[in-house]
Amino acid sequence: MLTCRTDSLLLPFTKTTFARLAPLSARLAANDESKVQATEEAGAILKSEQIFETDIGELDNRSSPSGTKLNTDINRFTNCVVQLYDIFKKPIKAVLDQNPRVRTPTVAKPYSCDLCHYKTVRKDNLLRHTKSHTGVKPFSCDICNYKCAQKSHLLQHIKTHTGEKPFSCEICNYKSALKCTLLRHIKTHTGVKPFFCDLCNYKCAQKSHLLLHIKTHTGEKPFSCDLCNYKCAQKSHLLHHIKTHTGEKPFSCEICNNKYALKSNLLRHKITHTGEKPLSCEICNYKCALKDNLLRHMRTHTGVKPFSCEICNNKFAQKSNLLRHTITHTGEKPFSCEICNYKCALKGSLLKHMRTHKNKCKK
Repeated sequence: MLTCRTDSLLLPFTKTTFARLAPLSARLAANDESKVQATEEAGAILKSEQIFETDIGELDNRSSPSGTKLNTDINRFTNCVVQLYDIFKKPIKAVLDQNPRVRTPTVAKPYSCDLCHYKTVRKDNLLRHTKSHTGVKPFSCDICNYKCAQKSHLLQHIKTHTGEKPFSCEICNYKSALKCTLLRHIKTHTGVKPFFCDLCNYKCAQKSHLLLHIKTHTGEKPFSCDLCNYKCAQKSHLLHHIKTHTGEKPFSCEICNNKYALKSNLLRHKITHTGEKPLSCEICNYKCALKDNLLRHMRTHTGVKPFSCEICNNKFAQKSNLLRHTITHTGEKPFSCEICNYKCALKGSLLKHMRTHKNKCKK
């Protein structure tokens, strides 16, 4: 008997089975749907490697002198081949995973801004965005002069007054009022600095820091003080400067009660009590507590003098030296002696002068 076998299934081709098989000409004339239909037996065959086996020797042994039996077996053999051809020809259905990864179609953004390239899905988002062009800031803080265009920004700002900091870092003790601020802080632990300056070697973790840094090359100073001629590139620097006029010093040292207008100044001051000097020079034995002090020291090795006078082109390694030099051009002498009429442009010069009075008193 002829057999059609797979690795895991042996299917006999009996008379009943062949009776269900239409002739080849009938199958070719049938429609596409009947062409690709497979029985349950065919499905089982598709699940494994299909192997057709026949024992030609058995056909030879069973053949009669008249050849009738041989012809019958050959006809059965041909029908079996045709059946397998139809099964092979059927495309196998792809079986979906239990958790298929479905590609989400791109969401249409029908609302677009007429002034810039901003697009959004919701109309209310577009209305909020439009306020950034008009400059309208209907929401204001009851405690300070802060104003903003969106209510959510005001709610975030209020947390700066309440001191609420619900977001905390799992690596250190850092806490913040905003989640976005915490996410930016986490980058300081990873050390990743994907943003870099095209003009120098400056690298940073945040795009906003890079934009602020670029202003140091362009010289742009869009923020100015209403009380004096002070101008700066960053709004935060202007807010710090204004405190020099108001005399406000909200940050005080717990050890010596010194007070400061800026929290950063207080933190630097505290190191003077501990004596800690974690920063060291790679060229010499110089050590210091503050990063800006180390940067200033490094200029003594490199000879870089980034600060230059606009009047005489003199260059200085430190900004403070440039400011003291500038006074020599203006003739301004803001420091005066309380004992005599002596006046000078530099505080250091006044201190030296005061020693002359002390020496006279000793004599």
